[in-house]
Amino acid sequence: MRELIRKDQGRQLLRSLLLAGAATTPAAPADGAYFEGLRERVRKAAKAAG
Repeated sequence: MRELIRKDQGRQLLRSLLLAGAATTPAAPADGAYFEGLRERVRKAAKAAG
């Protein structure tokens, strides 16, 4: 019984997070420049780490 309650609570949490995300406006388009910026951040972090 507890397992069913936990699963339902997890489902409800996921649903609320998805609805909250759907209600927000996008900050910026995820275009090529966006992903290149992410790659650059990873490169810098890897370089700083060692």
